[in-house]
Amino acid sequence: MADGRDEAGLAEIRAELDRAEAELARLRGSLSWRVTAPLRLAMRAALLARNPVLSWRRLRERAVRSMRARGVRGVSGAASVALRKLRGARVVAVPAAAGVYGAVVRRAPGELFGRRVLIVAELGLAQCAKYFVWQKRDHFAALGAECRVVAWQDGRTARRELQLCSLVIFYRTPGTPELLAMMEEARRLGLAPVWEVDDIIFDAAVLAENRNLDLLEPGLKRELLGTVESYRRSLMAADAVIGSVPRIVEAMQAVRDVPSYVVQVGLDAETLRVAAEVRAARALGRGDGEVRIVYGSVSKAHNADFGQAAGALARVLRAHPQARLWAIGALELPAELADVAAQVVRLPGVPYADYLRLAGGADIAIAPLLPLEFNEGKSTTKFLEAGILGMPAICSGRGTFRAVIRHGETGFIADREDEWVAALEALVHDAGLRERVGQAALDYVLTQYDPMRIAREQVAPVLENVALRRDGVLRVLAVNLFYAPESFGGATVVAEQMARRLNAVDGVEVVVFAGGPASLGEAAGLRRYEVDGVAVIAALRAAGAIDDRSWRDPRMRELFRDVLRAVQPDVVHFHSVQGISASVIEAARAEGIPYVVTLHDAWFLCERQFMIRENGRACLQHRIDWSVCAGCVPDLGASMARAGWLRSLLMDAALLLTPSTYFRDLHVANGFPAERVRVNRNGVAVPGALVARGRRERLRLGFVGGAGPTKGLNVVRAALEGSRFANFELVLVDNTLALGFSGLDVAGWKLAREVLVVPAYRQNELDAFFGGIDVLLFPTQWRESFGLTVREALLRDVWVIASDAGGVVEDIVDGVNGTVIPLTDDPAPLRAAIEALLVAPERLEGFVNPHKAGIASHEDQARELLGFLKAVAAS
Repeated sequence: MADGRDEAGLAEIRAELDRAEAELARLRGSLSWRVTAPLRLAMRAALLARNPVLSWRRLRERAVRSMRARGVRGVSGAASVALRKLRGARVVAVPAAAGVYGAVVRRAPGELFGRRVLIVAELGLAQCAKYFVWQKRDHFAALGAECRVVAWQDGRTARRELQLCSLVIFYRTPGTPELLAMMEEARRLGLAPVWEVDDIIFDAAVLAENRNLDLLEPGLKRELLGTVESYRRSLMAADAVIGSVPRIVEAMQAVRDVPSYVVQVGLDAETLRVAAEVRAARALGRGDGEVRIVYGSVSKAHNADFGQAAGALARVLRAHPQARLWAIGALELPAELADVAAQVVRLPGVPYADYLRLAGGADIAIAPLLPLEFNEGKSTTKFLEAGILGMPAICSGRGTFRAVIRHGETGFIADREDEWVAALEALVHDAGLRERVGQAALDYVLTQYDPMRIAREQVAPVLENVALRRDGVLRVLAVNLFYAPESFGGATVVAEQMARRLNAVDGVEVVVFAGGPASLGEAAGLRRYEVDGVAVIAALRAAGAIDDRSWRDPRMRELFRDVLRAVQPDVVHFHSVQGISASVIEAARAEGIPYVVTLHDAWFLCERQFMIRENGRACLQHRIDWSVCAGCVPDLGASMARAGWLRSLLMDAALLLTPSTYFRDLHVANGFPAERVRVNRNGVAVPGALVARGRRERLRLGFVGGAGPTKGLNVVRAALEGSRFANFELVLVDNTLALGFSGLDVAGWKLAREVLVVPAYRQNELDAFFGGIDVLLFPTQWRESFGLTVREALLRDVWVIASDAGGVVEDIVDGVNGTVIPLTDDPAPLRAAIEALLVAPERLEGFVNPHKAGIASHEDQARELLGFLKAVAAS
């Protein structure tokens, strides 16, 4: 029988499937899908290849991650209420700094990502997608720009990709609230959203006069006309526009006077390859005596257009029994052709390559269009397709065709019925004329529609305003679970300080990747923002998904891989990755990017992260012995597998950095190469003007470690509650208040009146906080890598009582600037150390730490770290 967690996982899978089915329903209900309904069966394979699919594997991975996340413990609301009721307590909830995440970024995206293009597109019309999406992707690639394409219905992927691009184009997208919000988000990111269209679908008067719509079902016609305002909203929201022909651009500029570009249809590798095959087959000849006239239609919205040539076709077919009309795709034959129906061959709509092969079996192509303003915006697609097949085309005299066709040389222009008859008769009668005009058309399109020519002359100007990366700089991607404004923990302080300082060095650029709060959006999303001039890319996580035990997450690996490819760093510097998983390291390794890992804690060695047993006691191992671990972890085999995989990631690191000599020795003792494990001592913020401490009536003790047993708050409580002295007060710092809840409940303490609960201090508040206490209590219950708070206190002449816990005490001289007590959860040693001060508080009056010179500043650490990173990047 499935337990509750299994049920929850299955519920998530069912919910995800429901969302996927809803997405598919929206796509199938879209206008383009319905208009092209006659082609749906034949083109299904091609369309499915282009539509996003949510795989079962990803659903399963999502469920597994969700169940892992359910092991995270929260703080009860009752505890928070009780805390607020304490007399004299000061509890301040710090709201999420959504303003920072939503503020306009100043850094040009091109400086971060180079030329990286996103096209958010309507992909339901396969032929339009080919010419205006997939060809444009190829053009950008030819210009050295990476291009991603996302269906506009896939809003989640589009929003994520938007964070990592330097140019975004919205092709034929309606102005839905979500898409308009996406265009606004593009502006926040420093992008100028570009809207592209290949038809005049944003002008109600132009669309209403299109007589093709009269042949559609009334409901579908009303829906098409109803979309005009939606497309117009997209146009109005754009900062630049692209049209496939000059007339479309003129119509868009009449609505929105913004920078504009014309990018015409063109050739591509597939078209060139298939057309060459077809021309080779055509050269062999058929020998059946037939003359075939081909007309292709991708939707039934062209029935009225076909009527322009229907009368002429009927006359020519009657006069020439050997002539045939090949109608490919969705077309309702008009009454004029009823008596020659035997000479009409109906062929189904097929994917583009097969369409070329079908059309290539004909001798003459036709492209009739009504004399409408809407059709003045049509592209020369039919002329291009005929030309590349070496086939003459007869086209209506719309502006686009008149601009490219030399009548009688590269093709024919016809408007009146007699013009259509004359052109058809000439070509049906004269095989030599067909050959000459077809060859001239081929020569023309190979030159004028050449992919590189269009890329250089028409697409390149779209990229001109995209800023480029600076040359000759060291690009560092720093990674940490938390980052400002969601600052939490000593490792985050180090990561933030190093990022700011390195980014300020000339010739160095730092980008940060961090976890972001779930309140900003769905998991697997990204949000780019800036803090103090540093670009930050936050990976949005599901609510409650921070789990220190999580170590492998394929979803995060894929997400970080995309970030790596966008940022293209010279070196990656990993700090604390628990909660976002070591899969980010795996991604860097797979991409072949050198990386450095700072070992802030024992997470890579110990499943429990701090080498603390379940009973809260220190493990005290130096070299890991799995027989000892067997009594601590729930599944020894799984724990050993975890450790083995994490070890492989560290072994492939270019360099491992530790904050202290003790932590270096710990990792060397566990088999990591001594030459690749280096000490980079954590820097500490240098104090400003120090506060001169006089004697207080009550000695003020400070504790910064949080509620968990790891930092020893239970030891502090027991020591103070059992003390024979009362001339003290205790200041407790509650870090979790910055996350929107309280993690400290002192309601049941005997000395609750002597406790003051305060929120975490910011870096610019260090002096004020430490100037307000006399003694820092640091009875940590594990052998720590460093102890940032200890150094902050020592630099500010605060006496420190600390456990003999590895890196914590490397800057304490016992009895001179602090007291070192045994690493134990027995409160007696801590009580004795505190009482030694309480009995003689004058001892601390005017105290100055004589051993401050050996403590590294942030500047010292950054200088040394930069040397390490440069060496790794250069190796």
